[in-house]
Amino acid sequence: MKSIDKTNIILTGATGFVGSYFKLKLDSPNLFSTSKSGGANVNPIDLTNKDDLVKFFEFSKPDILIHIAGNKDVGFCEKFPDEARKVNVTATKYLVDLCKKYKTKFVYLSTDYVFDGKRGNYKETDIPLPSSEYGKMKLESEEIISNSGIDHIIIRSGALYGLNGKFYQWAVNSLRDGIQIEAIVDSYFTPTLLDDLYDITLKLISNHFNGIIHIVGKNKVSRFQMISKIADSIRILDPKLKPITIAESGLFFMPDLSLCPDKLNKELNIFTHTLEEGLEYLASTSKN
Repeated sequence: MKSIDKTNIILTGATGFVGSYFKLKLDSPNLFSTSKSGGANVNPIDLTNKDDLVKFFEFSKPDILIHIAGNKDVGFCEKFPDEARKVNVTATKYLVDLCKKYKTKFVYLSTDYVFDGKRGNYKETDIPLPSSEYGKMKLESEEIISNSGIDHIIIRSGALYGLNGKFYQWAVNSLRDGIQIEAIVDSYFTPTLLDDLYDITLKLISNHFNGIIHIVGKNKVSRFQMISKIADSIRILDPKLKPITIAESGLFFMPDLSLCPDKLNKELNIFTHTLEEGLEYLASTSKN
């Protein structure tokens, strides 16, 4: 493969939390960024409009597609599955067809929601069994890509956190303002530092990896534990945290969506940061 700065890349979802970080870091004249709304150096492309996609691929002739865009609102997907499917599944079909035509490598950001969330520590070889509409859509897209015969990387991550992430910033602001936070104690996940996701994705592309991989942090935590660790990282000694259960919250959470990183660590010899390391990094970066 050509060096990354000489490779034609389409990046979808370039104005969101994850996509904007990828856009900033890739910073290449051969990067073609897209989002539905468009923006500075971002092409306004509706991924559900096949004609627009055909023209855009013809113009950009991508070597790599990094597909981050999608409707990630789990509640919306439950209430309006037909609407969410347009961008979460139908757009994937269009993109796969075009990647076949242009021999484009498809890098797809999937989710831990493809599993049922009952036992956790899921490996790439475990059979997915999503219990949410969002998870079902993401799994369907995974299968469309996997069965297409095109070169691909399917990345499953845990909850992503970073400086501009809604959850992280909300937790930091609430902790600093002394606001009481109700935090769930019986729902577990493996949070992923956004910087790790980007660095490892680029490494996998450079190493010509093909298949499914779990990119997650080293720690399985509850929401309560994560907010407690955020408090430690910003030196809040007595955070106002109220432990609650999933049942008490009345929200849609699963008992354990944690992913196993053994394939990444043991087979590929690639490692992520611990949660403590990631949070300390974010705390120090935000001061600069």
